[in-house]
Amino acid sequence: MKKSPTPNAKAKTALLLTTLMGTVFLGVAQADTNEVPLNSCPAPVQAAIESNKQGGKLNEIKLLTVEGRQLYVVDLDLAGKRDLKLHVTADGSVVKSREDVSLSQAPVAVKSAAEALVPTGGHIEDVEKEVSGGKTTYVVEIDVKNGADIKAVFAEDGTVISKRAD
Repeated sequence: MKKSPTPNAKAKTALLLTTLMGTVFLGVAQADTNEVPLNSCPAPVQAAIESNKQGGKLNEIKLLTVEGRQLYVVDLDLAGKRDLKLHVTADGSVVKSREDVSLSQAPVAVKSAAEALVPTGGHIEDVEKEVSGGKTTYVVEIDVKNGADIKAVFAEDGTVISKRAD
């Protein structure tokens, strides 16, 4: 005949399992984030962040390894509830940036081309300026009333690079 565990043993087992599960989940959560503090970044990375803050506040820095190279992905909160995301190499080079801008800050050709895509009852919801590889593009999100929203990418001359329902 098998002895059943005492209530105290059951409580200890439950506590042990809860603690182990919490540790496992905590470990997964910590392993999933690659967040690093500013003071642990190389000096050139810190300098690149400081020179791009525009009076804003550092939100977070994540360290990623891409194709064997370290890349610091930096999120900054700028004035006017705008965001700026930077991709910075260990030598301080900004290889990509993506910044919230207003449509009026985009070139006239981009503004005109984006407005031409807005259907009746729709509106331009978000504009981001992206600089990568020496090329500047504008990502425009268009809110469509009673339909699929539109996400379009424009070259500086207003040419549509891509457009999709979002």
